[in-house]
Amino acid sequence: MLYAFWVSLSAAASPLPWIAWLGQPYSQFGALMLLLCLGGAALYARHAPVELVIRACALSTLAMFVLAAAEAVGWRPLAHLISSPRMTYPAVTVGLRQHLGGWFALMALAPAFFFRQRPRTLWFWLWLLPGLCGVALATNSAATLGVGLGLALWLLVGLLRKSWHLPLLATVGFAVSMLGLPPLITALNQALHLPAPQFKDYRSTQTLQTRLYLWQAAWRAAQARPLLGWGDETFSSEVYNYLNPQEISALLVLELGFDKGYHAEPAWPGFYLINPIKKDRRFVHVIYVHPHNVWVDELYAHGFVGAFLGLLIGIVFLRKVWQQESSALPPLLVAVLPYLVFLTAWFYVVTVTPLFFLLLGTALADVTRSRPEHPDERPPLQMT
Repeated sequence: MLYAFWVSLSAAASPLPWIAWLGQPYSQFGALMLLLCLGGAALYARHAPVELVIRACALSTLAMFVLAAAEAVGWRPLAHLISSPRMTYPAVTVGLRQHLGGWFALMALAPAFFFRQRPRTLWFWLWLLPGLCGVALATNSAATLGVGLGLALWLLVGLLRKSWHLPLLATVGFAVSMLGLPPLITALNQALHLPAPQFKDYRSTQTLQTRLYLWQAAWRAAQARPLLGWGDETFSSEVYNYLNPQEISALLVLELGFDKGYHAEPAWPGFYLINPIKKDRRFVHVIYVHPHNVWVDELYAHGFVGAFLGLLIGIVFLRKVWQQESSALPPLLVAVLPYLVFLTAWFYVVTVTPLFFLLLGTALADVTRSRPEHPDERPPLQMT
């Protein structure tokens, strides 16, 4: 693949090649991991055990939801596996409530594709319902928006094909779980006197404001190395070089919750945040491994050529699905849209993204194997 070659070339030519290849020690999603994901997708496209993948995903989604709900209530059986004092709950083994939201977004509407022609057995409901409830439980804005857009697309396709009952039921169920689950979990938590969960206030715009600065820095850095980019997970070494002092001050004040009277002054390896009125000076060291937008990250890491080749791979993938089973393309878009929207505000992580690539490969294998010998024998799409 040209894209795989370009990812390798970007890592080899990076100012920090060891990081570009292996990733940062605390995230480890460098070029090598991305190449492994691409290889896994290609392997699954040819040899995926589709039925086994469906059942494994259904069971794992159910298990993750049960654990996430238990953690949110305050019973945290996996807490001993997590050493960071900044860890937010529910986290399960994904590591953060926010990334757990991405995991559930990846899973939530995948059944819309994989059960487009299959009977909606118990496996369908074990996959769909915990996925939607898991997104509601994680209260991540990007994941919630992604699932909402996916449900809207599913409902639109259902209306056009006069099979709208199921997507409407899923949409209503998702809305009810969003409104009902966090208060229910909080009430149980308080009644049992357990450690409090952490739910996001959807009205908050603080994280969006910080991301705007990161996107701006990544865009400027990408323009400085437009051909090969800087390499994967090297953003932390360049982010502050492409922000002016006022932008750095505003970013750190927003990130750390200080008032606007503070300004930043360089103090390697971090900054001093200084408030001359309060006569307060604090040393801070904030590391941004990614710009929190996978599309801008692609430009930064692999250059404009690499980003174009990555986009080309996506187009080729969709074209293959269309050629094999044209009616499968809408439910596939419904399935992948939530995680793609999530990635607009987040980034690839080892605990979630490989599964996304494997499911893409499995989806291609599914449409290839379901194609009949003669077009007239193709069963009608069932997407109700």
